[in-house]
Amino acid sequence: MSLFKHFGSTESPTTSSTNELNAAKRQKTAPKRRKWNDDFINYGFRRPIGEEESSFSSAQCLFCSTVYGNVNLVKSKLLGHLTKQHPEHQNKSNKFFQLQLAAQNKQSSLFGKQMEHQVIDDKNLILASLKMSHHIMKVKRPYTELERVVQPCLEIAADYIHGGKRAIDKVKQLPISDTTVGRRCVVIAKDLKEQLIQKLLKASSFGIQLDESTDVSSESQLMVFCRFPDVEVNRIVEHYLFCQPVGETATAEAIFNKINKFFENEKLDWSKCKAVTTDGAAAMRGSQKGVIKRIQRLSPKCVGIHCILHREALVTKKMKLNAGMIDVCEHELNDVLRAVVDIVNAIRKSAKQHRLVSKLCDEMTSSSKKLIMQSEVRWLSRGKVLSREFELRKPLTEYYTQHKDERAIKFLDIFWVAKLAYLASIFDRFNQVNISLQGKGGDIFRSTSKINALKLKIPLWKNNAQSRNFNDFPLLSQYMKECGWEFEDVSIEDKLAVLIVGHLNLLGDNLAAYFPDDNDQYLETNSWIIQPFNDELTVDEELLELRADLNQKYLFRGVDYSEFWVSLLQYPEYENIAKKAIDILVQMPTTYLCEEGFSSLVEIKSNKRNSILDIDSLMRGAIENVLTPRYVQIAETMQQQASH
Repeated sequence: MSLFKHFGSTESPTTSSTNELNAAKRQKTAPKRRKWNDDFINYGFRRPIGEEESSFSSAQCLFCSTVYGNVNLVKSKLLGHLTKQHPEHQNKSNKFFQLQLAAQNKQSSLFGKQMEHQVIDDKNLILASLKMSHHIMKVKRPYTELERVVQPCLEIAADYIHGGKRAIDKVKQLPISDTTVGRRCVVIAKDLKEQLIQKLLKASSFGIQLDESTDVSSESQLMVFCRFPDVEVNRIVEHYLFCQPVGETATAEAIFNKINKFFENEKLDWSKCKAVTTDGAAAMRGSQKGVIKRIQRLSPKCVGIHCILHREALVTKKMKLNAGMIDVCEHELNDVLRAVVDIVNAIRKSAKQHRLVSKLCDEMTSSSKKLIMQSEVRWLSRGKVLSREFELRKPLTEYYTQHKDERAIKFLDIFWVAKLAYLASIFDRFNQVNISLQGKGGDIFRSTSKINALKLKIPLWKNNAQSRNFNDFPLLSQYMKECGWEFEDVSIEDKLAVLIVGHLNLLGDNLAAYFPDDNDQYLETNSWIIQPFNDELTVDEELLELRADLNQKYLFRGVDYSEFWVSLLQYPEYENIAKKAIDILVQMPTTYLCEEGFSSLVEIKSNKRNSILDIDSLMRGAIENVLTPRYVQIAETMQQQASH
């Protein structure tokens, strides 16, 4: 047995050493790094752009841009390249090569600046396109107006103000074709929606208002707005949430499913929804299958609110007087209103009659020239129609007298005109309340207080009318002073007082029916929200602690109470009571925002634009006035292209 086998090895020491030597020879040696030599310029070579500061850079030919790697930085190779490829420069001086290098550096610098300016110009063009697209959404105009109207006007302005073709060419580079603007509008709306959802997800609670209406293409559209505390601006804010088609049938189930799908897609928590405001439609307020009832199954603490504006309008809609009045007077006011509507319709449906009446108004120096058509769906319509007809009673009397129309008798009847004056006055008083309830930002406390004030005024008006004092109704009071009723019929004042008292009783009953006292008791129980530092008894320890905080008491004096409660969310010791107050403050008393939104919908989706599919994006851009698109962030995701 050999010694190698004894130790378990199959190779001899000599063989192993030979293998290691061969492996070492085969191993690739690391290339030698060569330093840059400034003398290389004499052979027509420079450092490549971007490697000017490197000591071990490559070399680039000044004439053909051929690049030699660092390993090839040998004078013989560089000289060989100059001799073979550029023999006409091989005997040139160092100054010649330095001038060539300086010229290339200058050209490179200019090119770099041009590229930098081009990038800035491209971004500015995109930003301009985004802001112009947002503006076209705000003014609710078609996409094509930017390219067909705005751009030609900008070119004219550029020509006269800046002068020359260069300014006009720059304007023409604006990407504002209809397809481009359409895409911009979608991106802007998406950005606004993302900002809103981020804020809504952070909110402790929120309320919504919703309404459904039919657009110009007979499609049922559902519109929803929200109200929630925004801790970033330290106040309760209202925002447009969405507008989407409901489908073939606008049932309670279809409306709820549309809202629920939006909540699921955006990961909104139904338990945070503390109030839903709707009109009085059965689909919305049905006791078993209505939208509110379906929402309350997901959010048991959610409160259903019937729009105060709708209820206030319903109060004046019922005109039949109490059964206790004599039969002769029972329907008199309703007859006057019907006669007024008939007169307006008869004149407005005939262009000739309308022109003749307008001419008489002009000749008699009336401040108004035209009658107003009544619309049942407009809250203020009835009062305005009555006021305008009372104002134009003299031209109308003259017109019907000239045409021997029996309707002239009505305007010559003092009692009939007095009833018209009363109706115009009382509807004007209710219209004033209605207008005060409209607008953004109103909470349930302010709106309810205005209704309560109206409920308190009616007994006062009734007592004054019983005393033959009609000063609460300005048009009637002024007419009674001027008409000379004493010489016609001394009983007119008494009959008028009886009629007015009966109508005011009806209005009082309607107010009590549509605005019951239990609503007032609910708000009275929570009056600590608007007066947290009063001396009323309470068992809430956090409220007692808040009342003892002099610093918060001082801060409360300088801000609105809703802002005060939002500011308390940042204090852990007051967070619970602040959330309790905000749960009530997020309640939206009216559906005014939805009604205003539908007015915008009529402008956006007109007869000429009735095929618009993505109405939600356009509505968001038109209605959203608080949030601003993040133009720079959006522009970073876009690349400038020529508009087409």
